[in-house]
Amino acid sequence: MKILIVSGEISGDIYGAKIAQEILRQNSSVTLFGIGGDRLKEICHNYIFDIAHNNAIGITERFSKRKLFKELFKSITAFLKETKIDRKTSTSTSSGV
Repeated sequence: MKILIVSGEISGDIYGAKIAQEILRQNSSVTLFGIGGDRLKEICHNYIFDIAHNNAIGITERFSKRKLFKELFKSITAFLKETKIDRKTSTSTSSGV
């Protein structure tokens, strides 16, 4: 089974890594793919993109990082076209969600 874990910020990266560890503890034959930060990078078999250290708040920051987000979108699109993923999950610790 192939699982993609996506985290867009540092605290989500921590939770995503904990989820990844538990998945592997229960089933070591799972292949994990990650988009996030350093902790997911340590655990996932295939790391796609570091976004956790490049997040943006507000329209001004997002606009200033548009090239990064365009690169991220291209990387994810190419990855999903090439790889059949069985399960996907996203971690978020945003208040109000």
